[in-house]
Amino acid sequence: MEKSLRQTLNGFIEYLQVERNASTHTVRNYRSDISSFINYMPDSVRDGLEPPKAIEVREYLAHLYGENSKRTIARKLSAIRSLFRWMYRQGFLDRDVGKQIPSPKQEKQIPKILSETEVCRLLEAPPVNSAAGLRDKAVFELLYSSGLRLSELTQLNCDSLDWFRDTEGGSIRVVGKGNKERLVIFGGAAGKALDTYMEKRHQFFKNIDAALSEPALFVNRFGRRLSDRGVERLFDKYAPAADLGRDIHPHMLRHSFATHLLSNGADLRVIQEFLGHSSLSTTQQYTQVELADIIRSYSRSHPKAK
Repeated sequence: MEKSLRQTLNGFIEYLQVERNASTHTVRNYRSDISSFINYMPDSVRDGLEPPKAIEVREYLAHLYGENSKRTIARKLSAIRSLFRWMYRQGFLDRDVGKQIPSPKQEKQIPKILSETEVCRLLEAPPVNSAAGLRDKAVFELLYSSGLRLSELTQLNCDSLDWFRDTEGGSIRVVGKGNKERLVIFGGAAGKALDTYMEKRHQFFKNIDAALSEPALFVNRFGRRLSDRGVERLFDKYAPAADLGRDIHPHMLRHSFATHLLSNGADLRVIQEFLGHSSLSTTQQYTQVELADIIRSYSRSHPKAK
């Protein structure tokens, strides 16, 4: 190795941003996970005097156990493997060290969702007598109507929306994970909320010229693109008002979107296309949600269930 690991990390991050078109959220996670790994490595490895060894990676993973879930450890290992794979392709390593590290066995987790009633309460929580409230309602409506990822939502521009002629809904062409493009549809309720918000969007700016020059669809109080964290704060803000009684996050609306479609008869492969999953097995996790609901319903209702 000719460069320190930190110098190599900077090159890898640039690769993610430029060639992979990774989202800000993804880049931030990769940088954080890999930086923690680099800090754990011996000075000789950090400074690029020696290549990282598989046993050192295993020691780092063992260090993580106890304070991190298997899911978190698997994510961190995935980031490290991606770095090593890139370093090998760039000629910084003689071999791909990551291939020698087995992944921790994952416990299957059923996605957390909101019921249809809970979703309705959340959608009605934002006040509609202010520009901010109309924006927040449009954010919630669009997430639930389309199944967009959070990073996909915050990257939308005003010209991203393609309205249908005969209904109040429309479509969005989204570039998702892996730089893959897909068509996302939103319904009439989301269309109405977006249309009403767009009429008041100029109130986030000092003047109309500033409003016209900012391409972002959703903006914050300073007239700049609403960030992922900004959307997460909206969920923190409205969860009590919606009387949900638990922490919720944007991805729960994506999970709810898929589960409610499946429950109401949508084909699994259609849902796969909506969500942008490369593998049908990823989409099939939502059938487990349905099964869990069936089991709970049986346990509550059948006289001999217990």
